[in-house]
Amino acid sequence: MGWRLPSVIELKSVQDPSLPAPFVPATVFTGIETAFFWSASSIAPDLTLAWAVSFLSIADVDRGAKVQSFRAWCVRGPMQESVY
Repeated sequence: MGWRLPSVIELKSVQDPSLPAPFVPATVFTGIETAFFWSASSIAPDLTLAWAVSFLSIADVDRGAKVQSFRAWCVRGPMQESVY
């Protein structure tokens, strides 16, 4: 209870471009795969699409159809509508 998908901004904020892929500190986050992860940020006007963040390439944020299979990295805490 209380888990949700992060916004694309929240998901990108955990990445550190000075680190090797998956670009997150291994002392804080473990087991992060070098793959795409869904965000909760839909792409208007086509709400069948959402943003996905790559943990394989630091510059790669791409859109995907919500029927695609990507990883999910859930977070806890309230949503801030300003970052969606």
